[in-house]
Amino acid sequence: MARAVRRGLIKAGRKIAMAGARLSCDSKDPQEVLESYNSTCLILSGNSSHLAPWHARLGFQPSGGPYICTLGSLTPDGGIACVLDLIVEKTYPVAYVEFIEQEDGTTRREGPRTAADEARENDRWQRKRESEASKLHGAVEKKVHRYLGYADRCERKAAGRGFNPDSSDGPPDSIDALASITALEAGWLAKYIRDSIEKEAERAMEDIEKELQTTCPPRSVRSFRIIVGRDARTQRKPAYRIAQITVWDVMNLALYEGKQEGTIEIGHRFLVTNLMPSAQSAWMGNEPDAEIYLSSRRDTRWTRLRNVG
Repeated sequence: MARAVRRGLIKAGRKIAMAGARLSCDSKDPQEVLESYNSTCLILSGNSSHLAPWHARLGFQPSGGPYICTLGSLTPDGGIACVLDLIVEKTYPVAYVEFIEQEDGTTRREGPRTAADEARENDRWQRKRESEASKLHGAVEKKVHRYLGYADRCERKAAGRGFNPDSSDGPPDSIDALASITALEAGWLAKYIRDSIEKEAERAMEDIEKELQTTCPPRSVRSFRIIVGRDARTQRKPAYRIAQITVWDVMNLALYEGKQEGTIEIGHRFLVTNLMPSAQSAWMGNEPDAEIYLSSRRDTRWTRLRNVG
């Protein structure tokens, strides 16, 4: 859009049709409208805007459907493309990328991996996590077994004295001194040990989970699929370009045709929202068989359309 201003295409008096515009404010806290006048601006996307005819009405346009971006009109630095009408020409197999956090706080990417490679990597991680968990559980069980042995010895010492405290009774203060205890104190000490072990076992499960978060943290893996699409409809220019679209989290992608869940297949037509330019240095011009590159976002939506027109 800045280039269009410099070229004189956008100037005072010209009308611009836009979609996907958003407000940006310096303050994160709510403000009165008049107070935020000088701190709020409207952010436009070049890929989601176009020149409107001189006779176009100002304001919201409730009829006529959404503004459709065409692949030929997009630029690599033009920001988000709000809506595209595409026909799927080719699909590639699902692949996976793993994001690994480093000690210095940076994130390393590994992959892409095929589905088979990802399954093997996940099995290896599962075995490692189960092994680490087994070691931690073993250490807890060893500690519990040792203290249960102490409790058994104390209970044998107290057995001859008919130790059978009521729930309202409390232990004597002297049971903390282990140098010399009586049979009654031994009984109370055994009860104290067993009660403490029960509480410790509950905390141990939380401690084990925290320890596993460090020794074998959960994996951060995202699925993706490359889809090649072309314009289903054009305006003034022929549909020369095709787009390679990276669809992230494709395994969790919900597509619906009416009330039925659908899939992305060759020949299907979709209304796709909120795609971002990617691999910007690899974009080609608007000539036959040229390729551009787009990527989905978390708010990207795919709506199946009938292949008409």
